[in-house]
Amino acid sequence: MASAGGSVVLKPGLQVTTMMDNASMRELNVNRGAYRTMQGELERHHRGRFALLHGGELVHIFNDRWDAYVIGTERFGEGGFSIKKIGERPAHLGAARLYAKLPPAE
Repeated sequence: MASAGGSVVLKPGLQVTTMMDNASMRELNVNRGAYRTMQGELERHHRGRFALLHGGELVHIFNDRWDAYVIGTERFGEGGFSIKKIGERPAHLGAARLYAKLPPAE
């Protein structure tokens, strides 16, 4: 199974690795597209809350990201859903890229 992901070193000795299989990546892309179609309506009425999406559909709106995560995991499993903070704009780094050097293996 192919996967996409990467590693980020938050500080020396603390590395976070993310992996996403093809099914999770497809789910993410479908949900991104669905969110874009309903974005204006959601932002008018629910700014700052959290949308739980699955299969391109809005499942529920939560006040708390953790609640959305728990329900999403119970209903759809890890990677089977998306959570989006309504009205949150992605960070734009322009042409900047982040690079991290891993410490040498001991």
